Amino acid sequence: MIDNLWRNHDPREAVIARDFPDGRKMLFYKPYVESAFRTPEQVVAHPNFERLRATVRAVRELAEARGMRLSVMLVPTKEEVYSWALKDAPPWNADAGPSGFAVVMSRICSEEGISFLDLKPQLIGESRRVFEESGQTLYWHDDTHMSAAGNALVAAAIHRELLR
Repeated sequence: MIDNLWRNHDPREAVIARDFPDGRKMLFYKPYVESAFRTPEQVVAHPNFERLRATVRAVRELAEARGMRLSVMLVPTKEEVYSWALKDAPPWNADAGPSGFAVVMSRICSEEGISFLDLKPQLIGESRRVFEESGQTLYWHDDTHMSAAGNALVAAAIHRELLR
């Protein structure tokens, strides 16, 4: 079965390579590009939207039943933080406004009485500072996951915003 998947699919087709100011290529994953820039209306129209809403409610109920307070922290995709590189635009001008998914999650959390924090504005701002001070990026150049610098910023936000 795995052989059939690889035979019928070239994983390189799912990658977009862009030049980054450090001279290296920054790789973006096409499915994440498509989902990162959905409008709130597209998010709500997604076939899994009602399952998402039900899952958030169920997790809140589970937390409350155990005497815990649920908080949701949304970490943006690499495609959002470095959208300027993806779009071949001038550096460090990514839109820090909430994504369609963030708008919808914020609404769901508000309806459920759950605290919500979107890290997109903070990570976009910090991405430039970190790069200028250390040459590091918040996500790996060749992967969708956060780098040590990105994880450190998220850990600090969790400590500052959620563990108070």
